[in-house]
Amino acid sequence: MFATLVILATLGDGVARFSMRSRRVRILGQNSVVGRSFVVTEDADDLGKGQGHQRQESLRTGNAGDRLACGVTGRAARV
Repeated sequence: MFATLVILATLGDGVARFSMRSRRVRILGQNSVVGRSFVVTEDADDLGKGQGHQRQESLRTGNAGDRLACGVTGRAARV
């Protein structure tokens, strides 16, 4: 079974739409993404692997840049 995620997020003056199909994302059961929060960031998260003077910021924010949008995953009959 595929899960289809459609994310509508306001980014400044516009709207961004993201759609993804995956067998790995669960919308039912213990590992469901429904009700979980997400953040869209400017850059990719470095997963806390920053080095030197960037180490502390890496652990705190993943050195992912500005936060552009955030939300909570929900279910809808149609998008």
